Amino acid sequence: LDRISVGCAVTLYDNEFEEEVEYRIVGSTEANSLAGKISNESPIGKAIFGLKAGESFDFNGKKVKIIAISSKKIAGKPAIL
Repeated sequence: LDRISVGCAVTLYDNEFEEEVEYRIVGSTEANSLAGKISNESPIGKAIFGLKAGESFDFNGKKVKIIAISSKKIAGKPAIL
């Protein structure tokens, strides 16, 4: 996958906490942040939608880098962003 879109898994690196977090981008009816599923309409979803791996962005005053984009399934886990 070239750009972040609905259905893809995204690995982000949070510079503040020095950790990687994974999310699946889903539609608003499927969103469940505790399972790692965030809506493309949420603040973080809007911030990353359409970006490419390797790009960085600011979110809530933090510098965050997109590590990888894939179509793989991810294990649900809470994320800190």
